Amino acid sequence: MRVSAVIPTWNGLAYLQRLLPSMQGQGFHEVVVVDNGSTDASTEWVTSQGARVIRFPHNRGFAAAINAGADAATGDVLAILNNDVRLHPEWLQRIMDALGDSYALACGKVLNEREPERIDATFDALCLGGTAWRC
Repeated sequence: MRVSAVIPTWNGLAYLQRLLPSMQGQGFHEVVVVDNGSTDASTEWVTSQGARVIRFPHNRGFAAAINAGADAATGDVLAILNNDVRLHPEWLQRIMDALGDSYALACGKVLNEREPERIDATFDALCLGGTAWRC
């Protein structure tokens, strides 16, 4: 399976400089960064790292960025990543192993930045009314 990573960002250079190195060697087919009108050097830096960039002239929001990245992606599987995460060296392999052949959706655990031994979340839930909860 070819996995395309889709990463929305807005002035997230410092975050991206931690995320992209954590993705190296994991076997991603491609990295698509969707920029929401950043004014920092995000787009230039991620391009220098080999990522493909879709640029919006202004901040269109998370959903629009994810949709644009998903439309542009060429992989068989989408990995939607926030720009402020760092991946465990075996993250992609573990996710793909968990999905198996009949994949639909998977989410890795999120560790607390200040206390990395503590789980911050395993996923977010969204009710029909649009309210999100960290689970």
